[in-house]
Amino acid sequence: TGLGIIIGQILNRTLLPRVGVLAMLKLSSLILLIASASVAALSMQGILDAYNFTALMFLFNTSFLVVVSNTAALTLDPHPNLAGMASAFFGAVTNGLGALFIAGSFDFIKGDVQTWSWVMTVMTASCVIALWLVHSKKFNIHE
Repeated sequence: TGLGIIIGQILNRTLLPRVGVLAMLKLSSLILLIASASVAALSMQGILDAYNFTALMFLFNTSFLVVVSNTAALTLDPHPNLAGMASAFFGAVTNGLGALFIAGSFDFIKGDVQTWSWVMTVMTASCVIALWLVHSKKFNIHE
């Protein structure tokens, strides 16, 4: 599934100048949602196996780092004079929140793929909704 990360970043680099950062974030988040919801649906039906899980994680990975890298770029863009501090803050907050989320959800998920996939679906749906509500002009995001 690591190849998905490479393919996603190549596509991101190719499409970014044509469609803009916000459009790439929306598309990538939507792909994350589709992959997560598909894992949830297949696991609910009891037909999730190693092959389709790997394929869906490949799809997920094509978009995960696209979201992370473009979000980092949007965080750094308005702060060119403080890029190092902004980058460190972004890394600390995203990694810190990720660690807190894992610690807080570990007992709830308990290694169950179906529970994990539903949590991922809810989280990615929240991101998709938030991104679709963002208006680029209001936030001065360059398309």
